[in-house]
Amino acid sequence: MHPLGSLCRPGVQGHDLFQVFREAVMSVSFDAQVLKHVEAEVRNIKHDFRGLVPEESIDAFASESLARLADSKVPQFVPLFVGRFTRERLREQLRAGAIAVTEAEKGA
Repeated sequence: MHPLGSLCRPGVQGHDLFQVFREAVMSVSFDAQVLKHVEAEVRNIKHDFRGLVPEESIDAFASESLARLADSKVPQFVPLFVGRFTRERLREQLRAGAIAVTEAEKGA
């Protein structure tokens, strides 16, 4: 398991995801506004990759990206870079065939 844990939990929807992000980065001092923008970015990524990538993979890559940016000197750019890094990792995994989507996720 990733050291920050999974950002995906059963039953987590909408604004609850913000709470999950906040818990995942307790040791990182991003303000609520930055985390809210990160949450929106992750929602956009999930929409863009729906049917291609399991949401758990998106959450894991977003969590890793957020952790990598923990010491950011310009926190306003954190959501942008979380989105960029997460999308890059997802595209790499898709090209390599390392991510498999179940039939249930394809229909979602």
